[in-house]
Amino acid sequence: MPSGSERGRRQTKGVDAMKSKSVRAAGIVLAVILGVAALFYLGGLISQLTIGYQKWLADGGMTGKATMGTIYFSPLACWRSAMTGSGLKCTFFTAVLAGGLFAFVRLQNRFGSNDYDPRNFTRSKRGTYGTSGWMSEKEMRSVLEVAGPERAKGIILGKTERGSVICLPEDTRLNKHIAVFGASGTMKSRGVIRPALFQSIRRGESVVVADPKSEMFADTAELFKKHGYKVWVYNLLQPEYSDSWNCMFDLGGDTLMAQILTDVIISNTKGDEKGDHFWDNGESNLLKSLILYVDLDSTRTPEERNLAAVYQMLTQHTEKELTMLFDRLPIGHPAKGPYSLFSQASDTVRAGIVLGLGTRLQVLQSEAVRRITRSSDIDLSEPGWSKCAYYIILDDQNSSLEFLSALFFAFLFIKLVRYADSTPEQRCKVPVNIILDEMNNIGTIKDFGRRLSTIRSRALQVIMCSQSLPQLQNRYPNNLWAELLGNADTQIMLGATDDVTAEYFSARSGDMTVEVNSTMTTRQSLALAQVIPQYRYTEGIGRRRVLTPDEVLRLPNDELLIILRGQKVLRAKKFDFTEHPYAKECERTSIQRYQTDPAPAQPPEPPAQSMPAEPDMDKPPGPAPAAAAKQPVKAKPPQAKPKAPVPKTPSSGGQPSELPAKPAKRPKTLYESSRPPADF
Repeated sequence: MPSGSERGRRQTKGVDAMKSKSVRAAGIVLAVILGVAALFYLGGLISQLTIGYQKWLADGGMTGKATMGTIYFSPLACWRSAMTGSGLKCTFFTAVLAGGLFAFVRLQNRFGSNDYDPRNFTRSKRGTYGTSGWMSEKEMRSVLEVAGPERAKGIILGKTERGSVICLPEDTRLNKHIAVFGASGTMKSRGVIRPALFQSIRRGESVVVADPKSEMFADTAELFKKHGYKVWVYNLLQPEYSDSWNCMFDLGGDTLMAQILTDVIISNTKGDEKGDHFWDNGESNLLKSLILYVDLDSTRTPEERNLAAVYQMLTQHTEKELTMLFDRLPIGHPAKGPYSLFSQASDTVRAGIVLGLGTRLQVLQSEAVRRITRSSDIDLSEPGWSKCAYYIILDDQNSSLEFLSALFFAFLFIKLVRYADSTPEQRCKVPVNIILDEMNNIGTIKDFGRRLSTIRSRALQVIMCSQSLPQLQNRYPNNLWAELLGNADTQIMLGATDDVTAEYFSARSGDMTVEVNSTMTTRQSLALAQVIPQYRYTEGIGRRRVLTPDEVLRLPNDELLIILRGQKVLRAKKFDFTEHPYAKECERTSIQRYQTDPAPAQPPEPPAQSMPAEPDMDKPPGPAPAAAAKQPVKAKPPQAKPKAPVPKTPSSGGQPSELPAKPAKRPKTLYESSRPPADF
């Protein structure tokens, strides 16, 4: 059952809706009254002129001494004159004349043979070369929601000349995936993303937003809290102000999830041999085997099963030690297969693979990064059943952590889809809006095109924002970019500075038929003083795009283009978020003031020469041990977060008693001592 505050908000919304309807009805009644008053005023004025003219003619007109009677322009005099017999006739004549003029204008616009364009050409309606054109207001209102900012419920795309917002309706037959293109400074954040966040609050839907530089968090986090949302932050720009998320927390021995985790890391990091599939495949096998080993190690607590533990195994154990560990695993252990493939390579190749994988994961040397990947405060399925606002703050100047943001969104899609499929309706109880601002800074999301084509029925909708089409093509090559755009029924163009994006939207605007006129003049001289000109005038039709590439490049800064599947291109005004009613409720904050739930202190690392405890061989190697050790994460409210426990360090006497105070110097590991051969 809804809470008292939620019922109160619903009642408030109902009262506001009733008020808006009553205001609109009152406006219509007032307009009708004023129109009737104006009609009778004109009828009375014309009646006075008619009576005065007839009297002037009766007195002799121009030949006599007739004078025009006094004409009164006051409303009362005109209305009094309109109530007479001749006044009613004049009023009726005025109404018929106004109605005929209005009908002529409407019919001329609808059935006219051509239409003049302000760009100095005439559109033909013959349609020989194409029937594209601009979306009319009638067509716009038939497929889109047009309302005031205080009443609109859909996703705001732009606004009309009169100030009404243009929205994608909640009950539209189109999917709600939106692709937004706009160069820097074209109001992607002000005109699309912030209004989308405001509308999500109005509809009571969850939000997961990629937030470069934490601007969205600073402007809207307090607003979400006011409206009862749970706010979580995954901060890759300043990890010390971040909640934690362990990408290995829910693996449970699932080889498919482990493969996705491996693929995302390999595709979003740089090794020593970037682009060589031989080395990529070797590093992928080694990484997958280490991930599965750590995940299924029953001697580790859930907090100890993380990427930092994988990196520790790679860097603090020699190849011989790793081989001994994997040799002791049962035959059917999921980690044994990929490690066997890795171990079949030659010594020099294995050394290069270890070196390359260590280079890819070297960002895990940072304690701040290890802290936000050690435990899981963030539950990726929670937005599907509870109102949440997740901010994924990206570092737009450094790509070393792209694999973490790509992992977050790849696993987010998987977890939300699995939750939706587990419900009787097979959709999320709370719709989720996933907003990818500066999408190319996130990294390559695994199977993104396939997921876009299947998540609409699960109540998931995605807004993809890029600065240009070449950015998207570089991040998703081999026509994967076209697959992404093909899954977005709505595409918005805010402004372009490159020819590729301009050519794409020019082609999307379509071809239309235009009238082509030509005039030729020929002058023939019959005598020295006589010249006979001859003229030739021809008419025809030609082909033209609704927008040429240079016209796309010259799109005014306050305008945008909206292209919907199956519709003509719509040219509209940009909507600034300050015009939205929720903008007045925003209270700006700072990410430095965000309180985080601290992860538990990492236990001291054992000396390298001591072999780590082996997994329990008596237990089956499947996901059961890991699943038994892991408990589901309960969402924690962001208030009243406890202080972080102070981790013990060796210098402060925190070393366990069973370990020597000064461990013996360990031999150099394979990662530290190996050097690639000359041909590597």
